[in-house]
Amino acid sequence: MPEAGRALIRFVFETTNAARIYAPVFAPNSKSRRAAEKLGMQYEGTHRSALEIRGERWDEAVYSVLRDEIR
Repeated sequence: MPEAGRALIRFVFETTNAARIYAPVFAPNSKSRRAAEKLGMQYEGTHRSALEIRGERWDEAVYSVLRDEIR
């Protein structure tokens, strides 16, 4: 999975003029958070109570990578 994700990130930066790619994940989901970190994304912060699903509020953690951070 990390290889495919890194390839996708490289593809986006090579074929578009995007400066930043971000990944919002459910804050309690440690596996998704770790996946974002393995892709070279950095934790930016948590949007508290950002999502409502079936009447329950959830925090959203945001990870991102910038074009100039890709090797």
